[in-house]
Amino acid sequence: MKKRTRRRTPGKSLTAALALAVVLALAWMTYQLAQGSGGMENFKVSAAGPGFADVAPAAWYYESVKTACACGLVKGTAPDTFSPDGTLTVAEAIVMADRVHMRYRTGEDTLANGTPWYQPYVDYALAQGLIAEKAYDNYTRPVTRAEMADIFSRALPEEEYAVINFLDDGCPADAVGHQYEAPIRQLYRAGILTGSDVFGTFAPDTNIKRSEAAAILSRLVVPSLRRQVTLLRSWTYDDAVTLAVPYTSVPGETGAAEADDALELSDDNSAACVYKSLGVAADQPGMNVLDIPCEAMGADLTESLGADQMTATVLTFGSLPAYRYDFTAAPDEETGIAMEGSIYVFLREGDLYMVTVFVLLDGTGTDAQTRVLRQDMVNNVTVDGSGPSVRLGA
Repeated sequence: MKKRTRRRTPGKSLTAALALAVVLALAWMTYQLAQGSGGMENFKVSAAGPGFADVAPAAWYYESVKTACACGLVKGTAPDTFSPDGTLTVAEAIVMADRVHMRYRTGEDTLANGTPWYQPYVDYALAQGLIAEKAYDNYTRPVTRAEMADIFSRALPEEEYAVINFLDDGCPADAVGHQYEAPIRQLYRAGILTGSDVFGTFAPDTNIKRSEAAAILSRLVVPSLRRQVTLLRSWTYDDAVTLAVPYTSVPGETGAAEADDALELSDDNSAACVYKSLGVAADQPGMNVLDIPCEAMGADLTESLGADQMTATVLTFGSLPAYRYDFTAAPDEETGIAMEGSIYVFLREGDLYMVTVFVLLDGTGTDAQTRVLRQDMVNNVTVDGSGPSVRLGA
């Protein structure tokens, strides 16, 4: 007799397990749709203006406020007021970081005011690791620039702070050894912070304006706005002339036999030289560079440099008269490298000084940045503490 095989059907426990799995899968899909996809694409910039009466289109911060508002990261202090010169508080910095953090992950900001108004934002920041427990004793006091940098550095994942600036260990100088040196340098390397001058001065323990915070926020969430910079350091010659030079610059003799005293600093694509000829006008009290024909000196410099173009500007360092000669030299036939530079000429205590800054251009995509480097170096020459009265590019 043929044995009959009985077909087995799923038991109640297996059916329940399958049903539960389907429910969980649907719930997960619903959750994912509600959360949205994470990423920088969640920060949408519209073409509309910020709409604040105190944010004029001509203001340097107009585009930054526009971007930060369009991305939903900042709001006004009133319906038509932004208060760009107002001081940012600890609570406001936390709110901005919360919005960046949440929008990056979910595409929206669902936090709302509580009691006190900032408590839900503080709770979220603590839960997400944007601030540490008991890090701030007063959330309504002004936030320092360093504290803001620390909070903002935690708003996005590590991979969103790509390095575009390579900093020397001593830069920015006023952040070295600071409690928040690491996050400050991270934001500098990412091009989010750039400092207030060519030396990258950050002033970490000072307060920050709402307009400045908006500029930093806009670079935080829109990578195309981040800035590549070459930060400089000070170098002083003869206790009189101070130059701004790249951190990679190293001193070396110029080999200029005609100069009684000379020194040069140079890096890969720039150089700064000081020639000092002693006693040129020591026997003529009151003589200054204006007593030397500007055109004749320019012609001599053009010939000695092999320059193609040379323009002269009369200016002062404080009360000290000076000439500046801006020159260009065409690309070398063999190397294809061109040169652009500037020479300051002045008499000081009977000695003739020639301060030269020049850069090398190879026709590649780095030339634009190299020209900015030259301009920064030229404009930050000081003599006895005074800068040039006429700036290059002004």
